[in-house]
Amino acid sequence: MNINQQLYYTDTHKDNCYPYSYALILVHGNITSSQHWGKFIQEIQKRDQDKQIRIINLDQKGFGYSQLQNNSIDDIKDLTTDIHNLILSLFKKEEISQKVILCGWSLGGAVCLQLASDKSDYYHKLILVASAGCHGNHLYMEDEEGKSLSIKCQTKQQVLNHSKIKHNVMKMRQNDYNYFYHVFKKALFNSGRYPSDLELLELLKDVFKQSNYIDVAWALQKFDITNQVNKIKGPVFLYHGVLDRICPISDAYTNIHFIGKNKCTLVVHQDVSHMPPLEVPEDLAVHIINYLYSLK
Repeated sequence: MNINQQLYYTDTHKDNCYPYSYALILVHGNITSSQHWGKFIQEIQKRDQDKQIRIINLDQKGFGYSQLQNNSIDDIKDLTTDIHNLILSLFKKEEISQKVILCGWSLGGAVCLQLASDKSDYYHKLILVASAGCHGNHLYMEDEEGKSLSIKCQTKQQVLNHSKIKHNVMKMRQNDYNYFYHVFKKALFNSGRYPSDLELLELLKDVFKQSNYIDVAWALQKFDITNQVNKIKGPVFLYHGVLDRICPISDAYTNIHFIGKNKCTLVVHQDVSHMPPLEVPEDLAVHIINYLYSLK
């Protein structure tokens, strides 16, 4: 858990004082951190009286407390490498295939899709929460007036020059809480299921810790593993909100199509947007526990 040496993480069973049946690896999204899983973890623990679920909650490279000597990335695989190495340090290989379940939210979903398809002999089971699609998350070129064209950005410089990215980078450098407060409320919590202002301001602190925002935007721009996610053995559980503006519900259907319908179970929530672990932590916890128990 040493900052600057490997990924920061918390472990509910760090002292190995409880036997467990499942090891849930939580992988957060963009402009967030491990802290954003907090309420969801509490709801899992309320219901997991026998402590059968071990939870590893990590900060990805360049996010939160995982500020390594080199946080730059060029590809989603650059994020999966550190996560896989962390898991190898915590579990034996046979434990990974038997007990470990990857759980990715938003960008974290793309990371888990990449890891589970690259290392399908290690990772069989997968949970995708408001996940990015296996075809990436694309920005489009803009004309001189800032109107979107039908041409995808082709280079990292074009991504950097995109008005959305450029503006967000400026606001991150300025530590502009007010700007991101409104971004979160309007774009991420558009269901109206907001945390309290005090909670939200606390969560926003980790937005400004991210040191590789442009790199991640470029990695998502290039991301396309539609030709390999069918390697994921499953079962795969997907949880998605109809109101999600960041990763629309169509991303869930795309993932199911390419992974294989027979491997996937989808729960669609009509009144949820992009932040299920904070909007409906109880409902998400119940569904994930039911999924885990079904693996017996």
